[in-house]
Amino acid sequence: MSDTLPRPISRWRTDAFLAAGVLINYADRSALPAVFPALRIDLDLSDVTFGLLGSLFLWSYAVCGPIAGMLADRYSRRLIVIVSLVGWSAVTALTGAANGLLMLVLLRIGLGVTESMFLPSACAIMAANHGLETRGRAMGLMQVSQSIGVVLGGVGVSYAAD
Repeated sequence: MSDTLPRPISRWRTDAFLAAGVLINYADRSALPAVFPALRIDLDLSDVTFGLLGSLFLWSYAVCGPIAGMLADRYSRRLIVIVSLVGWSAVTALTGAANGLLMLVLLRIGLGVTESMFLPSACAIMAANHGLETRGRAMGLMQVSQSIGVVLGGVGVSYAAD
């Protein structure tokens, strides 16, 4: 592996791709609360069940986070990013077809597992692409993408559900 950093345009293009992935990642996780009133009716779910669904996502994400970090240290970070993107896209698509609580539970766990893989590899790629002079800006881009994703996910899905 070369000790030189990628060309400035190339690294910022990579950062933009990763930031877009983070935005979508956080938009995706904020979608379920926005459509819960509709799910409550369609699948006859209670507040306790809704809390369970949120908890299962967060617990699976938390448990898998350190594992994803170890994988990012040992294997291709680019491959992990792609697998995560494809995995959570598939889970998200299947969530729209959920027809019962068990399927929704399994999909929320699957979403936590697949989304947890993205951030450790994405941050490691960004850190490796930047020296001390630009690393803070790159990580700031990642952070603003998270916030925008949460807002857009909740608002966008609310309008779609309405």
